Amino acid sequence: MSWPLGVALIVCAGGAYALPAPASQYFAIGVGGLGAAFVLQGLASAHALSRGLALRPVMLVLLYACCLLRAKYILPVLAVLGLVDAFARLRTRAAFLPAPKARPHK
Repeated sequence: MSWPLGVALIVCAGGAYALPAPASQYFAIGVGGLGAAFVLQGLASAHALSRGLALRPVMLVLLYACCLLRAKYILPVLAVLGLVDAFARLRTRAAFLPAPKARPHK
């Protein structure tokens, strides 16, 4: 997702927090939609950044389990990771990292 949508999410979050009741509800709709999109981008960033780690499958299973069990706490963190990815392009930087070396099986 592009960085202007990240700015829109920040504006919507500020409007949902600061404005009175009828207007804040409209901004909360924007927070819900854009927040869900940035959570998905955060998950994509977690997949890209964990490429090559030895315990990647365990980490991803635990991440998805935490998303199901503790969504109130982990989904905002993933949305922030998605926002950071939108501004800093973490996934494209991870694509330029050298490929992990294959370990011989014993």
